[in-house]
Amino acid sequence: FSFLGFFAKAKFDYLDKYFFEATFRRDGSSRFGVNYKFGNFPSLSAGWIISEERWLKDNKPINFMKLRASWGLPGNSDIPANAQFGLYSAANNGILYNQQPTLFPTQAGNPNLRWETTSNFSAALETGLWRDRVTVTVETYRKYSRDVLMNVSLPPSTGFTSYWDNVAEILNQGIELSTTVNWIQKPNFGWKTSANFAYNYNELVSIGDYTPDAVSGGTNDSRVIVGRPIGSFYLVEFSHIDPDNG
Repeated sequence: FSFLGFFAKAKFDYLDKYFFEATFRRDGSSRFGVNYKFGNFPSLSAGWIISEERWLKDNKPINFMKLRASWGLPGNSDIPANAQFGLYSAANNGILYNQQPTLFPTQAGNPNLRWETTSNFSAALETGLWRDRVTVTVETYRKYSRDVLMNVSLPPSTGFTSYWDNVAEILNQGIELSTTVNWIQKPNFGWKTSANFAYNYNELVSIGDYTPDAVSGGTNDSRVIVGRPIGSFYLVEFSHIDPDNG
């Protein structure tokens, strides 16, 4: 396959405490259909070192504090190189038509196959206390994926088993907290403790016009259910186990 990309980037730094950055990509891939070869992928980020402000610079407990935020729209092209083409194969069973070898279709084409994109936003507050003896970072994020690339099942009446298409919309959002305590800082010995906490919410927002069976998992214990986390278990509800009979 072939890939072509254009890239632009701009950075701005003011007083070593205000930071801004913007990037723009325009990428094209031969993996996609003739109607959607190219995609545009911008991103923005900003940072503010709050501890450099005069009203906080002489604060003894807080030696460092930074607020940062970013947003980006990356693209995904992780599919087989020939997924957009309708493919044919020669019959090897010796059957002829009009004394000529025969061809039969083996893959359905999709000229509208396009980039999968994810709107990705994150914001974080980084803090260093007592000369970085203790560091704390709190971060929140939200990722919304559109046109998720999937190899979906097709009805047997089509003559094909599956093909690639842009199918789903998926939401991931959550919060992360991490902290590190440097108990001992010596030239030849150090002891620190790190801990982290993370919470993530996942939801399958849409599968378009497809059924759960088409995107797999429609009738298993683990199913594809719109409005629920991906891979939710679909089982008989129960309240407890009877200790007398198990």
